[in-house]
Amino acid sequence: CFDSGEHFVMLFLCILGILCYPMTIISWATYTTCSYPSRITSGQGLQLVHRHRFLFQRFRPQRYYYGLLLLLRNAMLALFPVIFTPVPSLQIEIMGFVLLTASALQIRLWPWRTEL
Repeated sequence: CFDSGEHFVMLFLCILGILCYPMTIISWATYTTCSYPSRITSGQGLQLVHRHRFLFQRFRPQRYYYGLLLLLRNAMLALFPVIFTPVPSLQIEIMGFVLLTASALQIRLWPWRTEL
């Protein structure tokens, strides 16, 4: 590995791809979630909620930010096995911590619109 210039080009393209697609979507979702309260009070709330249904529709209005939390959790669950490939025991511990924390938050906040 890294004996030729092709590896550095592929590494550059990989980093560029990660920055262009996943990080852009997470940044956009963060901006949209952070601007939710001000847009709701300004009267543009229905347009925002309709346009970004996948972020806000499943959750109660008081827990509008939970869609972003799920997006971040899923990104961590996808990236941690790739980042910590050389250390499988650390992968298991980190994945368990992320899942346990996400479950505890879900139980504590209960963001869903439907009740049990």
